[in-house]
Amino acid sequence: MTARFASRLAAAVGALAVAVGACAGPSQEAGPIRSSPTAESPSASETEAAPGAFDLFTPRGRASGKQLHYFEDVPSMTATADLVVRGRVTDVALGEPEYDPGDPSGKPVLTARVVTLEVTGVYRSGGEAPATVRLYEGHFNRDGAGIQYGNVTWTKKGATGIYFLTLNAHTGIYLLVSSQGRVLLDSAGPASSADDRDPLHKRIEQMTEPELDEAIAKAAKAAKDGKIKPQKPL
Repeated sequence: MTARFASRLAAAVGALAVAVGACAGPSQEAGPIRSSPTAESPSASETEAAPGAFDLFTPRGRASGKQLHYFEDVPSMTATADLVVRGRVTDVALGEPEYDPGDPSGKPVLTARVVTLEVTGVYRSGGEAPATVRLYEGHFNRDGAGIQYGNVTWTKKGATGIYFLTLNAHTGIYLLVSSQGRVLLDSAGPASSADDRDPLHKRIEQMTEPELDEAIAKAAKAAKDGKIKPQKPL
């Protein structure tokens, strides 16, 4: 795979991915660990899938690596995201496959997994917030194996959460501003997508849903007033 194609492929999936592995595609992981990008995935013999047989709900491996943003608190993550919404998953589908022109196999190097959110609330938006949002949430490698990014588990229809997003202008599909940037909501309380070792994970999961809601709303207002600045990429 050429460096130019790898760079374009990573950009197509989003700002979270800063490296492309030969087997697992773009890699990403939140948290204080600053190790070189790595990938954990099953062997090709375990993951070979017939065309159209992608399992949209069960990842078979995990990708990890350095990201563009690492946040220590909710306010800085709120200020950095272009769009912060509360939403409900209404659909899960395959994105457009990405091919390497130099690969004679003809297999897609990467096929994105895309979820559609019905926006039910808006905390922060640079303009009129969309009624629905399409969001990258994992991908499939060339062998058809589903790859989860860091601690961003794969959601199903009906899941609700708070999403800290940025738009991929090339594809028109949103992505998390960091793999820390999703908080699922259920009766057990907020569930952070930040790595379990990440202090932000603990801070968020110690909050009640109303406390988290208030913290994000206050941060969004402070960001709008210029009191909190967006974080620069690492």
